[in-house]
Amino acid sequence: MANSISSSAMDAEILRSAFDKEARDKKLPDSQPRDFAAALVEGEAIIARQRALIERLARDGHPTEEAEEFLRKFMKTQAENVAHLELISAQVQSKSLGAEGDQH
Repeated sequence: MANSISSSAMDAEILRSAFDKEARDKKLPDSQPRDFAAALVEGEAIIARQRALIERLARDGHPTEEAEEFLRKFMKTQAENVAHLELISAQVQSKSLGAEGDQH
């Protein structure tokens, strides 16, 4: 599980970098990348905390089924949020490319 937590932190850093790039490229309005990044980074933090809780519960001999179910729900929501962001980013990029073509 420790590797999972580390990979979540790395995933969050990758997301932050992607949003920074989007902001620099002006593909999204200035506030949107920060809002999306904040929500996705918080989602990764929730997942990491839930994984740590499951580790503690298991280590102490407690049942983990409910905590694991919450983790699955958190992960599903996070995946939906990432997919939504990817869709929005693709739409914005497509519109940007279309607008550039109109200028030529």
